Amino acid sequence: ENISKYLINQVQWDGRWRMAVYDIEESERQSRNQLRRFLRSVGFGMLQQSIWVSPYPVRADLEKFLKESGMGDVVLVVEADYVGGWGHQELASRVWDLVRLREKYEAFRRSCEVAKKIDERLQRQYEWLIVHDPFLPIELSPIEDLRKSALQAYQQLLQSKS
Repeated sequence: ENISKYLINQVQWDGRWRMAVYDIEESERQSRNQLRRFLRSVGFGMLQQSIWVSPYPVRADLEKFLKESGMGDVVLVVEADYVGGWGHQELASRVWDLVRLREKYEAFRRSCEVAKKIDERLQRQYEWLIVHDPFLPIELSPIEDLRKSALQAYQQLLQSKS
């Protein structure tokens, strides 16, 4: 899977949600899995089983993928500034479980602060965070400061090792 350019180059959020809504039969499981992999790779998270959302301006990339994969007729692409009755940060927290992510970053930061060196357990914690953190735009991320301090603590450990 490729890492999304939207995740690497943090963009300022425009206040709009992009949604992919689909109903793909069980007999087409391979296509459904291909779609889910693509959605994750461009910063989508699962709101419900077949409803995925993203704060990133990915519509053109999504529509290109749907055309090339032949799934354009089974996936509805929506852009909206309102989703459900939740606020934007609450929606983001539901989709990406930011409460759990906060707990993981706090534990990781504490581990880094007491560690003398990077061991296998710390390395696994770090890898888990990098894989599971959606690196949301700052406007949606209540963990931005915590992430920075945790990664800074890890960086200091790396530097003390060399």
